[in-house]
Amino acid sequence: MAEQPGVVVSYGGGEHRIVFPAGIELTELGGRIANTSTTRADNELESRAAPTTSLRQATKPLLVVNDHHRATPTAQILSVFDAADSELLDRCSYLVATGTHRVEHDDHLKAVFGHHLDRIRDRITVHDCHDRRQLEDVGVDQFGERFSVNHQLFDHDLVQIINSVEPHYFAGYTGGRKSLIPGLADIDTIARNHNLAVSLDCQPLRLDGNPVNEHLEAMVDQLAPTLPVVDSLQMVVGGDGEIASVYQGDLKSSWLKATADAHDHFAETVGQQFDVVLAILDPPLDNSLYQAQKGLENCQMAVADGGAIAVLAACPDGIGSPFFFDLALSWDRDANRPADGQPRFGMHKLARVNALTRRITVALLSNVSPADARTVFYEPITDLESWIADVLARPQSRNRVLVVRNAGHTVVSTRR
Repeated sequence: MAEQPGVVVSYGGGEHRIVFPAGIELTELGGRIANTSTTRADNELESRAAPTTSLRQATKPLLVVNDHHRATPTAQILSVFDAADSELLDRCSYLVATGTHRVEHDDHLKAVFGHHLDRIRDRITVHDCHDRRQLEDVGVDQFGERFSVNHQLFDHDLVQIINSVEPHYFAGYTGGRKSLIPGLADIDTIARNHNLAVSLDCQPLRLDGNPVNEHLEAMVDQLAPTLPVVDSLQMVVGGDGEIASVYQGDLKSSWLKATADAHDHFAETVGQQFDVVLAILDPPLDNSLYQAQKGLENCQMAVADGGAIAVLAACPDGIGSPFFFDLALSWDRDANRPADGQPRFGMHKLARVNALTRRITVALLSNVSPADARTVFYEPITDLESWIADVLARPQSRNRVLVVRNAGHTVVSTRR
């Protein structure tokens, strides 16, 4: 008797073996390292990420870094800076670009700064988008509304941005301008920007014609002339955690070069759609359902009409954000909007998932309670193998299964 096909995937900090019914057509994607074309001959991190002359000469530099929700190897870059100039880290102040995220525990800071934390702790500020004392008005956006950013951007002689670039399911790509907005913006501006993501023109890998990206870029274009010198370090980080490429320079050009590498690294194209897609989330994007939605959005195009996608994310932090969960309690699923018709922060999350459920089954294997999963429009899974068998038993099934590792960054599209 032939052995049933199976795969081993990461889940909840360990490994989980999935056995599929016999006779399926199994495809596996994701988790690969960068193409050789994107890993430059100059592969020594010390030279690629060395501090610029302007940073080393600055008397009061500000380093803007990501929070613990992103796998940016910030501590590794700080080690490179420290090796090049042993006094540099002591001259710097540090600003954690959180957007709407919260940094609530010392472990969260440790995840960002690593062994450097104790040395620089008293010069770290965590951005709070709700705290008007941290904010300074900058300009007016396309809606005629004021937008603000953290005032520390204007209190230093140089701003050094450290970021990594991956596909983003509604902004096109992470990195670059997102360190400033939404990373260091006010809550109202972030809400206006994110609410644009109800449009299906907002897709991973797409910048032109993407309303979210265009709103961000227009605001950053207004902000840029008011800032001191800005140095940018943008990285592409492989599924194995290794830095594949580094670009330094001005914010926009360094970021655009990194987006080209990120596309080569993370974009996958398949020649067919699948009855079952398993989207496997890696840390830190598996920490909450709010973050794990990236895997759903990146892989849903590979699901055949009437098929199903399962997001595999343990979600130790649960839902991860009260905004969209509370909004779901009064959501009008038929009109796909808040029951009172008023736009609110978090509505893009619900609108996109609810729209997908009209075409495919959207399911979740996690530690989130079944009731909470259903509230935000996911079908909870208690037995993954039984769930897969049930989907493959549907009349239209062709027994095609796709497993996508590193689904929070791997974008799967179908060849037209």
